[in-house]
Amino acid sequence: MKTKKYAKIIKDWEAFLNQPPPDSAAVENATLPVVVLARQRIYKRYRAIVKTGNKILANTEDEMLHALRIECKKLRYLMEFFANLFPRKKINALIAQLKNLQDNLGDFNDLCVQQEYLLNIATELTGGQQQLKKTLVAIGSLVEALNREKQTVRDAFARTFTDFSAPANQALFRELFATKIKNIEN
Repeated sequence: MKTKKYAKIIKDWEAFLNQPPPDSAAVENATLPVVVLARQRIYKRYRAIVKTGNKILANTEDEMLHALRIECKKLRYLMEFFANLFPRKKINALIAQLKNLQDNLGDFNDLCVQQEYLLNIATELTGGQQQLKKTLVAIGSLVEALNREKQTVRDAFARTFTDFSAPANQALFRELFATKIKNIEN
């Protein structure tokens, strides 16, 4: 800490901190209180998740589940990072619901990855005709078992997502994140 290099780092850091902010679009959020920005980002992501989840309920395409899993992860990061800005009991209840949904989506993703892995192995197999047949039958059985489990998890998604997007949760999300934005901005 007594080196010239450290002194230069500190001096450069002080100079940076004392500079006026640059004129850019990113600076517009710098004047917002962090709680307002947190509410806006959390509520916007939540609404997008509900919209995507409802599309998934009406559609059988499994690829959307992976995208939803990533969006849920981002929402959880935001909620946990800013959790101390909100009433603990309420934010923890919402995070718990989100965790349930993430667990379901994670299970589904894991099953998809396992199936894909087994199918890739099947394409790379070599060996004697009899051994190859037995191995392919075993892999096929495993893939089918994974497919049944995947369907069970996919069916559970409807219940899990419905719980997450239930009117009570929507009301709590609005209470914590939407209404406060309007009150502060008005």
